[in-house]
Amino acid sequence: MNKEHCSLGRLAPSEKTHNTKSNADNIAELYSRSPKYESHANRMKACSNSMRRREILNVTTGDLTVKTSTERCRVRNCPVCQRVRSSKLVFQLQPALETLTAEFPKYRWLFLTLTVKNCPVTELRETIKQMNEAWRRLIQVKETSIVKGWLRNVEVTRGKSDDSTAHPHFHVLLFVPSYYFTSGYIKQERWTELWQEAMRLDYKPQVNVQAVDSMLKGIQELTKATTYSVKPSELVDENGANWLHELHTQCDKLRFIASGGLVKKAIAKAKENVIDVEIDGEIVESSDYEWQKAAKRYEMSKE
Repeated sequence: MNKEHCSLGRLAPSEKTHNTKSNADNIAELYSRSPKYESHANRMKACSNSMRRREILNVTTGDLTVKTSTERCRVRNCPVCQRVRSSKLVFQLQPALETLTAEFPKYRWLFLTLTVKNCPVTELRETIKQMNEAWRRLIQVKETSIVKGWLRNVEVTRGKSDDSTAHPHFHVLLFVPSYYFTSGYIKQERWTELWQEAMRLDYKPQVNVQAVDSMLKGIQELTKATTYSVKPSELVDENGANWLHELHTQCDKLRFIASGGLVKKAIAKAKENVIDVEIDGEIVESSDYEWQKAAKRYEMSKE
């Protein structure tokens, strides 16, 4: 195989990879404005600066895959690590939910979004806690017992009308039987009422529910929230760094992904059945890349 063709083709980092790393540099700069987060900034600046990309041939199946080896910072708001985390979630969840869908072929998937009014970013942790408690009340209501499984993710974005606030909301993938649409259907207006009651709000929150074409599309939409909760373009003002620092403090050690019902059981069963299989693979091509901050691109190592 022609090395130049392979390195500039399958092995070359994509434009999205370049942009994600560039965004990480921007977020790292915001972290560096506080001595408290200097170590986070340094870790993020070093995240994925060097990477090795290998094209591997599975000698059993004949499939070609590209694997990337690099050191990552694992800072929660690092765009590079967020993107990797999202991909891993899809990879981990897809087999479990595919098995569940095969076991219950007449069941359908719904995508539910639940919101509340923006809160001061300093009150974000308490607001998410209240939302979690409201969710527990919501799924215990008799009407929602028709939901047989669910997968929930928290997304937090910066307030648009008041940039000192945060906008937390839930994205939820629901697993319902086919008769949901005939004898157990919950209209969007009713979902709004149920969420308002569960949250004990004195206003009507924004709620949206819709069927998804496929389980995979639902997972991708759900996990996508982990890749853009912090947009560098929204933090360029003088208060952007302060907002980011407070976001980090408020969300520290919080778990954003949760599941229940048949979905939780399917995920647990899939984890129990995981078997480490050593794939008989052959490295077809390998290339090393270095991040060039000024050029905002990865370039192939000359060594």
